[in-house]
Amino acid sequence: ILLAWTSGGLPPGFSALAAGRPEVERLAVVRGGQADLLASRAADGTSVDAAPSGWAFPLDVVAVAPADYAGFTVDRGDRALIAALQPGQALLTAASAELRRIGVGGTLELRGGAVVVAGVVGDASGAESELVIHVDDAERFGVGTERFVLMVHDPARRAELDRALVDHAAPAPVHLRTPADTARLRHGDSVVPVVQVKRTF
Repeated sequence: ILLAWTSGGLPPGFSALAAGRPEVERLAVVRGGQADLLASRAADGTSVDAAPSGWAFPLDVVAVAPADYAGFTVDRGDRALIAALQPGQALLTAASAELRRIGVGGTLELRGGAVVVAGVVGDASGAESELVIHVDDAERFGVGTERFVLMVHDPARRAELDRALVDHAAPAPVHLRTPADTARLRHGDSVVPVVQVKRTF
């Protein structure tokens, strides 16, 4: 597996180039950004969180095409949850579920609409984010920027792939990582994810 990301989001055409490279067997494009949580309710309708008028709780959200992204998920249970994700649904990561005090069947009222919590996945399975949503919901929640690409590639031709990706993104630097290089398969992989900062403070 190879992770590729650039600061501020992937350059135009980057993911399409990667998808068309002969060295790449399959890939998943992950979009993301900050979504605003206005309120949340438990499965029984009980209010859990409600931001004061004019305020919101910022959430680190990733949006995925379930069939593509599930193939990069190690945990079988998480893989099944991700593969079954539908528009209008969301998956909380374990750390986020703890912070938000909400579980399956709960509702998150985001700026742009509501999503129902369909499951809770491991932090790594959710790209160390707070919330995983369907790619069809990305734009309405303001998280449509392509942040990183995960690829299964031919290691014997890695140099050719690297060169093509670097050349396409120039002059922006491309960060290329394997699981041996980083514990976090996400953009900004050397930075502590927001959800972990929230847990600390």
